[in-house]
Amino acid sequence: MDIPNLEVVTLSGKKLSLKKDLQEAVRLLEEDGCLVLKGATDLSPVESILSTNKPSVDAVKKDIVLNDAVKAILFSARDDDFRITSYQAYKCGTKAGETGRDREWKEMAAHTGLVGVSCTHFGGDPTVSWVIEVDTGSRGEPTGKTVNVEANGHDIFICSNWLTRSTPRLQSQDSAEAFLILVTYMWKGYSERGRISLGLGIKILELAGNQCSRIGDYVLWLKKPTSE
Repeated sequence: MDIPNLEVVTLSGKKLSLKKDLQEAVRLLEEDGCLVLKGATDLSPVESILSTNKPSVDAVKKDIVLNDAVKAILFSARDDDFRITSYQAYKCGTKAGETGRDREWKEMAAHTGLVGVSCTHFGGDPTVSWVIEVDTGSRGEPTGKTVNVEANGHDIFICSNWLTRSTPRLQSQDSAEAFLILVTYMWKGYSERGRISLGLGIKILELAGNQCSRIGDYVLWLKKPTSE
């Protein structure tokens, strides 16, 4: 597996190399619930599509939905396949959003290892600043106390779905609005969740080649690609 050489920032602010410190990054993601992958994405090829309010499926790109940095994290965390469960684009501003987490957060938090993962791909250039508020309760009940996780355009915020966090917002009026794309994944060994819409599934399979397969209503990102 080709691991990108990029910086990872943990919840505590510790800086790691994804290529050199991959297992430590995975451990801290499982422990803290989130990481920022610096410079791991680029929405500029799809921002013109998003600005026309076309459906999110029109903005599906292989290097977003099958991102190399995310791939390194997921398949190092589990020697198994993951379902691709959603791909949604949003336009965000500077207004603070509400905090939330998955409805099955207790069940997910009880598992060892990654179960459900959300990856927020931030738009704008690298000078655009984003912030997410993360509750300090970790796998437990929310405390109401939060810490700010900062990111920039071209970064990915990856988090476990049990984590209580806010919707992202822009930090400065210099950029009144910007786009983000949220891609979610579910370990195939967890429940029956993860069905994907037919149109989105077809588009992903067209782009993925032998990296994905459809099984019923699910699209699987394969740990071991099939033979072409």
